[in-house]
Amino acid sequence: MLDNIERLAKYLNHKNGIDLLKEIYEPDKRDLPEEDMSMRYSEIKEIANTEVTLKRRLDELKEMGLVERETLDEEKFRPTVYRLTHKGEEVVEKLIELDEILK
Repeated sequence: MLDNIERLAKYLNHKNGIDLLKEIYEPDKRDLPEEDMSMRYSEIKEIANTEVTLKRRLDELKEMGLVERETLDEEKFRPTVYRLTHKGEEVVEKLIELDEILK
């Protein structure tokens, strides 16, 4: 159990780690159908300093089971989208609760 907490803490300590989670979470999208609760890579790539950093952060989130990646077939360029998994949503909601406690 502590290994997972340490891993998450290490991720959150990275520059833009929390910003990336918040951007994908977007509380204002919570009332949309599940298929609309994803973000295109192009929408989130400005969060990180470089695309290499963004890819690394997204890969870390995937390895922890907090986000999932999908390539859409609906457009010419087959965009990649990311969405939080159920576990990812729970983690972000707990971080929000923790933030409220610490205020």
